[in-house]
Amino acid sequence: MHHSSERVSVALVNSALDSGTWQDLYTALCNPILKLPINITKCAAPLYYEEMKADKLECGVSIAFAFKYDTFIVYFHFLKKKVGL
Repeated sequence: MHHSSERVSVALVNSALDSGTWQDLYTALCNPILKLPINITKCAAPLYYEEMKADKLECGVSIAFAFKYDTFIVYFHFLKKKVGL
């Protein structure tokens, strides 16, 4: 199975964290292709942005992805655990 749209969606999250704004991250995380298990609210988006950006900078690793049973799961390798956003 080819997952190019999922790869693009994860790339948009990484791009928002690298050089975007919290609004860019909010848009990227709200993409239904990611199938995230929670709804990201606009009020919480700036906090997600600050925390995720700080963690990504600290660890120097981009967000990656894995597929299991055709469900998209986001992994934060720098946290060394699966995170359900």
